[in-house]
Amino acid sequence: MTRYQILNAPSKWTLSVAFFGKIKDERVPLTFEIVGQLCPQGTFIEIVINSLQWEDGSSESWNFEGYALTGMGGGRLKIQSKVKGWYRTTNRKGWIDLDMPTQRQPDQHFVKLVNEIKRRMPQHTI
Repeated sequence: MTRYQILNAPSKWTLSVAFFGKIKDERVPLTFEIVGQLCPQGTFIEIVINSLQWEDGSSESWNFEGYALTGMGGGRLKIQSKVKGWYRTTNRKGWIDLDMPTQRQPDQHFVKLVNEIKRRMPQHTI
C-alpha cells in the first residue's frame, strides 16, 4: 500500500449520508483530494466507504476502509483498489493508504483477433 496525504475530505454530514445511503441501488462515492508520490500536485479520487469507525471519542476523527474508483486512460473504465485511512472532519485532513492493482496484461486471444481483423482490412493510401 502507498500512503497519501488527504488535502481535502468530505464533511461529517456528507460522510454520513454517503455511508448510510444509496442512489439507484449504488453506493455513494465520496471525493477526496490527495497528494503523494504519484500525484505531487493533488488529485481527486472517488472512494466508497465500507467500514467506518470512531478513532477517538470526539466524533470528528474517523478510521475508514473501502475501495477507490480510479479512472484509466481518460475513459469511463474503472478499476477498484482497496483503501484504508484516517481523517478529521474538523479540518478535513488525514492520510489514506491505496493498494493499487498492478497493470493488467491484455487478453492474448483478443490481441490475436484484433491483429487478424487488421490484416484482413484493405489497405488504403492517401
